Amino acid sequence: LVVMDDIWHIEAWSDLKNYFPNDKNGSRIIFTTRITALQPNLERAPHFLRFLTKDESWDLLRQKVFGKGSCPLELVEIGKQIARKCQGLPLAIVVVAGLLAKTDKIRGWWKQVAESVSSYIVSDPKQYIDTLELSYNHLPPHLKSCFLFMGAFPEDYEIPVQKLIRLWVAEGFIRQTRKKRLEDIAKEYLMDLIDRNLVLVAKKGSAGGIKACHLHDLLRELCLRKAEEENFLKHIYKHEQLFSFFSSKPRGNKQRRMCIRSKAMLNAPVYSQAFGDISPWPSAPHVRSFLCTPLSFVSISFIHRSFKLLRVLDLSPIKISSIPTEIVNLVHLRYLAIRANYLTLPPSISELYNLETLIAIEGVSGFEIDQKSSPCHDHLEDSYFRSSSRWGNLYSKDLLKPYGINVPETIWKMVKLRHLYIPRGSYIKELTNDIYPSVLDNLQTISQIRLSNSCKDVLARTPNLKRLGFSGGLISKLEGYFYLAFPDLSSLNHLEILKLSNWIIPHDSSIVRSPISCIFQSALKFPPNLKKLTLEATYLSWEEMSILGMLPNLEVLKLMRHACIGQRWETSHWGFRCLKFLKLDDLDIAQWKAYSIHFPSLQHLVLCKCEKLEKIPSSLGDIPTLQILELSWCSRFAMDSARQIQEEQQSVGNDLLKVLIRANSRRETEHGPYQPSG
Repeated sequence: LVVMDDIWHIEAWSDLKNYFPNDKNGSRIIFTTRITALQPNLERAPHFLRFLTKDESWDLLRQKVFGKGSCPLELVEIGKQIARKCQGLPLAIVVVAGLLAKTDKIRGWWKQVAESVSSYIVSDPKQYIDTLELSYNHLPPHLKSCFLFMGAFPEDYEIPVQKLIRLWVAEGFIRQTRKKRLEDIAKEYLMDLIDRNLVLVAKKGSAGGIKACHLHDLLRELCLRKAEEENFLKHIYKHEQLFSFFSSKPRGNKQRRMCIRSKAMLNAPVYSQAFGDISPWPSAPHVRSFLCTPLSFVSISFIHRSFKLLRVLDLSPIKISSIPTEIVNLVHLRYLAIRANYLTLPPSISELYNLETLIAIEGVSGFEIDQKSSPCHDHLEDSYFRSSSRWGNLYSKDLLKPYGINVPETIWKMVKLRHLYIPRGSYIKELTNDIYPSVLDNLQTISQIRLSNSCKDVLARTPNLKRLGFSGGLISKLEGYFYLAFPDLSSLNHLEILKLSNWIIPHDSSIVRSPISCIFQSALKFPPNLKKLTLEATYLSWEEMSILGMLPNLEVLKLMRHACIGQRWETSHWGFRCLKFLKLDDLDIAQWKAYSIHFPSLQHLVLCKCEKLEKIPSSLGDIPTLQILELSWCSRFAMDSARQIQEEQQSVGNDLLKVLIRANSRRETEHGPYQPSG
């Protein structure tokens, strides 16, 4: 047996390969590496080391602390708690075990360690930093910057991949190659960091891609140490640090990125006063990025004076009353995220001619929305009010904010804009001929604009859109029928993600608040390469799903909150050939007739708040690709049928199908985790 440990380059094996001929005598060579990308060159399928389980973590901790001896009973539970907080990483377990082995083995001390495991792990960096630093030192320069930037996020935070990628692009970390989009290259960078085991996958999206990632505590500590050494990033946790940062001489302060944590303001008498005092202080000319975590209402008028060369400004966690007009003086901005109670985009926003990502959010902070939201879907109000007379027998539904904001026509001067995120129902004004240029080739995202007469012109000027959302009155009445209508999208060859969120309830005046099902407009044309479609409150009849089934590239379909009405869905034989993810959320469906041939590629089925559903079609269990069947707040009959499907599959040797069920009791609904059935 020959072991080649910690290979960084395939050349190490190539130079020695000829000295180990395969004589078929039972000898073996084992390679270990931190770089997944090397495995195709090693001619054998790799064995990926997983994280330790809770029991394995405890066994390793116990052995390292007590050797062949036994652990006192009074320390067992606390010891298991310490082991769990090491997150399954052997290196972390060995480090904390070394600390426990050298100190008194008493309950009080172990409890103290359990309460702050991460701080004790990093208290002696000599035990681990050299090992981890090897991984960092072998990174190419462009990946080092991407890795260090991840230290800007809080500890144990699940970092949204889309946000991370857009920040990387804005920072200039992504190098343009060939004709690839910068965002696609950034995804390759992220996958490279994951393959090198420096970044962990936290959550996967409906299409199987990575939705969120995070850093292990030890790797985050390495990240912060390196960021400080290289003047890459500065975290400010206390008010005194903030004062010191701005009162130091500009030449001595070379930190490129500044992260304000909410604790930084706790010692200030008033948050706004703490920020307001900054304005007369010396500027910070080296700072390129300003990020922060949730704070109370503060003044941000100092920013354009203190940070004149900012590229990234993320104020989305801060509550402000309105957007200050002075913000347009930050002409180097590439990424701007801002939240205000009274949100307006001034025409002068176009003076930010370098801006690539604009995120304008109205109302409470993202943190508060997360706290109030249902696990199944965004929190939606159930209030109703009469719409204008032009809609006839229609009711309008208030979903979050019904009217959004008015986007000024000067937005079309921002030629570098790539992503535009605006509140639901925002309105883009009619375009005039003097707006130049006429086409925004770089624009890939427009979220939740209100359907209006200007939409056709907007779409003609954004040929490279990849993500688009419509919200507002998407239903109209013609010759006694209700139609779901939106502009012709067939020319948008790059559009892959589409969301339709309707506010209009089709209503028969003789039956108060009794919605009537809609049909697709006959001339309706979807984009040819659509992969993900979300429908919300569209009130379609189930028969209309056959039209969606024929979309040739559709992989993800989410039917949310009255997307379809009616109690019976008989799935068509002709569609959903490529569908991998299907979600039915808050629908009144009672009977569902479907067979495995209807969804030949389905991998993940989610049913949420389908309280009338009598049964899940048993033949769906025969879909060879199906991996997960997930139920939340569904009827007892639906849950029983899910368990029966799992039992039937296990009886024929299929142990790969996971059935995840959240029960209906209030206690379990609010606090209980998903549990595999059985």
